[in-house]
Amino acid sequence: MKKLYPILIVGIFILGSLGASATSIFNIDNRHVWNITEIPIISGNDELDQSQLEMDFFAPVGNIFLAPEINYITAQSFIPTKNILTRVEILAGKNSTATQDFTLAIRDDLPGYDITKLSMPPDEFVTENFSWVEFDFDDISVTPGSTYYIVCYTVDEPDNWYAWGAELSDVYPDGTVWWSEDDGTSWEEDQDADLTFKTYGFDNSPPEGSLLDGPSYGKVGTSYEYSMIANDPDGHTLIYCFDFGDESGEICIGPFPNGETGYLSHTYTAAGTYTITAKASDIFGAEGEPVTLEVTMPRSRTMNSFFYFIQQSYPKAYLLFQKLLGF
Repeated sequence: MKKLYPILIVGIFILGSLGASATSIFNIDNRHVWNITEIPIISGNDELDQSQLEMDFFAPVGNIFLAPEINYITAQSFIPTKNILTRVEILAGKNSTATQDFTLAIRDDLPGYDITKLSMPPDEFVTENFSWVEFDFDDISVTPGSTYYIVCYTVDEPDNWYAWGAELSDVYPDGTVWWSEDDGTSWEEDQDADLTFKTYGFDNSPPEGSLLDGPSYGKVGTSYEYSMIANDPDGHTLIYCFDFGDESGEICIGPFPNGETGYLSHTYTAAGTYTITAKASDIFGAEGEPVTLEVTMPRSRTMNSFFYFIQQSYPKAYLLFQKLLGF
């Protein structure tokens, strides 16, 4: 198995104490301080899910002076147990020559796209030492039990590089270190090392208490308004989807704030009895139980001029005609 080249070259440089240049390398003598940092179990509405806190070396991110032809992209794989990922922390620092933003992204495939990402300016990082840096991106939906990647990169510029704390042993069982030397086209893996990280999330609950309301009887060709309301235990915004049972297809409306009613009008073009099915889902795709409403649309009759005259001139007689003729 190919070892993590970026970590090794940094380690060799530090251990060799190559002249005055060594002062620009991070102070790894303080690394054990981070191993005893208290980890909050709950922060806000999310919880600590996955983590790796041990550190005895580090991996560079960016254009390190020992290999100026390479702009390192570094990643750590992990497997979440929560279905919503809210934020990530990594133990990192910057070299004094770093001038460009540091970007942390989440991917479900290393050569793939960023599901989400957040960039931090250099002044958010400690110079030539390490601290926990939080990346509080917009919450995203993930699949528990599937592999995801924390991917870190920066602009390819001479001496613009950061350091991401690492442990040169396999201490995290559900992931490993990856890195790329060609802007993410290809990736190398070191199964005998892990980077430092914490991921936070929560289990997303589906909407509850959905109510569907509207006319259950009407006429063909007339527009009727139907409403839906639901409550999301997590307070997320909601999408309401209606299927009117007449092959017109599903229509979704929203998003709506949690607990707000959504309205949708529909016109039936043929007589019959139909079942309206509606369901609420939150912005992360968690669907509540569907609710139904049966509606009957009898055929619309066109009133001829004679009955119109009777209705207008003799309303009581018109009511008698209605009863006798059944219209």
